[in-house]
Amino acid sequence: MEIPPPNLLTIAEVPMTRITEFCDLKSILNLRKVCHDLRNFIDDTKPKISKIKVLGFEIFEDRIIFEIDDRTLTMDYKDDKKGNTVFSMDQKSKILENSNFFEIFSNDFCGFLDFQGPKFERIYMDLSKMSPNSLKKFLEVFVENLKKRKEKIKVKFLPLVLLDQEDSLEILKVLDSKFLKKIQIYFENFPENREEKSWKIDKIMELEQWKNLEKLVLHSKIEISDFRNLGHLRKCVLRVAKITVEDLKILKEVSFF
Repeated sequence: MEIPPPNLLTIAEVPMTRITEFCDLKSILNLRKVCHDLRNFIDDTKPKISKIKVLGFEIFEDRIIFEIDDRTLTMDYKDDKKGNTVFSMDQKSKILENSNFFEIFSNDFCGFLDFQGPKFERIYMDLSKMSPNSLKKFLEVFVENLKKRKEKIKVKFLPLVLLDQEDSLEILKVLDSKFLKKIQIYFENFPENREEKSWKIDKIMELEQWKNLEKLVLHSKIEISDFRNLGHLRKCVLRVAKITVEDLKILKEVSFF
């Protein structure tokens, strides 16, 4: 009887666990791309690797760039316009046939959270380089995957580049409000050559994540209807579209002024 050649899937669980414990992050991420069985094994056993503190991603019309620990590791998910996703890491590419790059990235992001742990110092998201219609489709997939997780994401600092406050609402809701301490927002005009406008954050202010916030940095011109909503912040840096004498009186009473 011919004995099949050994492969990773035929290795017993204990030796396989020991093998993954000696893998670095790049190796683990590559193994997750081999097949569903290996991905499920890694997600279930959660190999012990050095903790990642920073995540970030930029989304475009046809690609997503996912960065770990300030570009220590960069992954690229690209739509090849033929119904496939081209996944690249370390100058090596793999074609994932019959796949949507939104879904592949979202699954990988959530899988990464599962085996890495939900605590991070910073998660950076640039949602400004995609058209509003495409962004809506991406957020539907991305947020739905995040909502399926048992734990909310614990991140201390959330820098965002947005087209509108609406784009951030569902993402903010899946963050642990007790852990999030600082938000930084830059609103990008779309298209880029349009005159600068002022932006609203009134809906963001209604979220539980806002109420426990300590620091806020807003790089774009903001409309504030009630400055008392800033009163709980320890530090606030912002540009306002307009301000009245009454607003200044309120600001004199808050802690960061």
